[in-house]
Amino acid sequence: MVTIRLPAVLAEKGERELSYEGYEGKTVKEVLDKFFEEHPIKARLYDTEGRLHKFINIYVDDEDIRFLDNLETKLKDSSVISIIPSIAGG
Repeated sequence: MVTIRLPAVLAEKGERELSYEGYEGKTVKEVLDKFFEEHPIKARLYDTEGRLHKFINIYVDDEDIRFLDNLETKLKDSSVISIIPSIAGG
């Protein structure tokens, strides 16, 4: 079972952790595509050209996907995808 963890700012109806079965060996992109079918927040994570916003960080099992295979990072059955927006301010 692959799990997606969301920050409160992106969670709909308070759902901060969602699980998907049958995604072992699939990619982060495939799981996110499934997630977006049920939760229409893709526009908050991607720009108009279909690229992940620079201020959105995605981790798989505590590893930044930018240092793995980005959205093509393969998942294990127990993988946890964490979506974390960057926070800036002064």
